[in-house]
Amino acid sequence: MRPEDPRKLAFAESGGPGTRLAHQWYTSRSARRSAAADFAWQQTTLRALLDGLGRQNAQVLPQAIRLADTAERLARTLREGSAMPETLAASPAAQHTWPGYCAASLVAAMEGGNLGAARQWADELASATFALADLHRWLEYLVRNHLTALDFQARYPSLYQSCNVAYSDQFIFQPVLSCLPGGQASRPALRNLIEVEHQAERLFRLPAGEVVRRLDGTSEPLDGGVGAAPATVRMPPHLRSAFLRLRGCLSPAAQALWDRAARSPFDRSYLSNMLHRTATAGVLDPLAIVLTRYDRANPKPTQHGLMDVIFYRGGDPEGGNDWAERFDARLMDAAATLGGSDEQAILGAQHFARALLGAPDHYGAAYTLREALDTTKFDCINGTNVIGCLYRNAGRAGFYSIRWSGGAVGHTVAAAEVARPDGPAIVIVDALEDAQVVPDLWPQAYQGAHRWPPAYPGAKADVHTVELYTRGLDNYVWVEGYVMRGADAGLLVRAAVPYLPNRPASGTVRVRRSPAAALAPPKKG
Repeated sequence: MRPEDPRKLAFAESGGPGTRLAHQWYTSRSARRSAAADFAWQQTTLRALLDGLGRQNAQVLPQAIRLADTAERLARTLREGSAMPETLAASPAAQHTWPGYCAASLVAAMEGGNLGAARQWADELASATFALADLHRWLEYLVRNHLTALDFQARYPSLYQSCNVAYSDQFIFQPVLSCLPGGQASRPALRNLIEVEHQAERLFRLPAGEVVRRLDGTSEPLDGGVGAAPATVRMPPHLRSAFLRLRGCLSPAAQALWDRAARSPFDRSYLSNMLHRTATAGVLDPLAIVLTRYDRANPKPTQHGLMDVIFYRGGDPEGGNDWAERFDARLMDAAATLGGSDEQAILGAQHFARALLGAPDHYGAAYTLREALDTTKFDCINGTNVIGCLYRNAGRAGFYSIRWSGGAVGHTVAAAEVARPDGPAIVIVDALEDAQVVPDLWPQAYQGAHRWPPAYPGAKADVHTVELYTRGLDNYVWVEGYVMRGADAGLLVRAAVPYLPNRPASGTVRVRRSPAAALAPPKKG
């Protein structure tokens, strides 16, 4: 649905976390007619909703984890044993849900003395309960992450007041909001919570076609190739063939990591979503090419690297409206030419994006990346999308997006974590800059002065904060916020990201000013 779509959407006040948050966003329009009113609404109503979701989930999460652990122990006992253990003392299960159906089928197999069927259904039950626990785990993290972004936002009521622009009657997510501290985090937070709900809905029904029923009244789960790779059972039955198809293009070392991701907290649900989106969009073949490129570029692959390159969205939270756009043939072909180190690859992606834009009078917005490629009309968002797509399509991992908050105006740039002799660093490139030879550094580039790129045609206000985003369950999540102006200048606020390696814990640090900080314009080629 396009942002300007005037159709009214009906949301129930009760329901899953995504539905409830969407209901609040859409029904609060009359109370959020300006940036200042939006700030007050987010710091009161939205914060209270998130706090409530967090409290409710905190009661369920430990139980879900214990249930998954119990199911896993039972499955292990059946796999390792040569005889049927004692029949389970189980309460009747609700067979209209997938976990309930698996539990009832397991009990029936054990009561019938069918060890093979019992093993199969025990594995399915362990998979289903782990999936349920993982969704509660994601919910806990996403709520906490959004609250951290709201805490960062709460430092700047005066900026919201000074930019107290009246909202239009268009879509509830206004461009004004994304130009203010913490504002960009709102829309991806909703998308991520909706995906939690989407996956939960499939668990809480018996999906058609996922069970093979026999004439004698017994049934078995749709195998989908579980025998070829036991980790396949960790995916929903309808995604197992996609899981195996992509697994088959990987080296043995990468296959082991692929299998481990299917069994890992956070990565299990993330992988399920990426398989669903790419399979539905018909882009498994280009994704297989991306994974092959990653494998070849990384003799020592990592689980995080594999997961990062399969993210279906481009380089900005506004990307991915077309699920297949990242794998456009033009972007896949261009990505094949990006060689060298990761730092050289992201510089090459910046050169390609800047060349696509051409003259500054080509600056313009497009709803999808495909539109932007067809018309060569780019803004900073689709420019960053191009860089993100190219970088990941080249098999490079560790991409980030950065949002500048200038009050009335904002700007988006691309970033990636790369290896340097003195350790990993997050480097920055800008699609609206002239071709860069040396990237900037996060957050040192924003210590003190800043410079708007020459191809940016709008008003060039002072930038107050810059915020770092990385991949979430379905969209990006808030990672860090750096303060450039005011009493808090130099302050870096961090949010923990449990599924990213080497990420620091949540907290606030003062970044020491460095004479070598990149305050001057980036070097050009």
